[in-house]
Amino acid sequence: MTMAAEWLTRGQPVSIHRAIPAGATPAQVADAAGIGVREVYERWQKWADIQRSVITGGRPSISEEAFAMVLTRFAEAFRGPLKP
Repeated sequence: MTMAAEWLTRGQPVSIHRAIPAGATPAQVADAAGIGVREVYERWQKWADIQRSVITGGRPSISEEAFAMVLTRFAEAFRGPLKP
């Protein structure tokens, strides 16, 4: 992997974490990243787990609410639309 590709890969989880709450679907994020939804999820999950353990000013780097919301969007993407 080139240095530029490695740098971009490291920055993807932050972009994922910002894009999904802003309204992008996991599929749209995956398309933009040029990878599959599962890989997008795995990169975000690894990053998010670390961020939840980093305490800044007495709080985790990402809130439980933000984590749960993004996690829910991925769960919905993997589950597919619910049938009535």
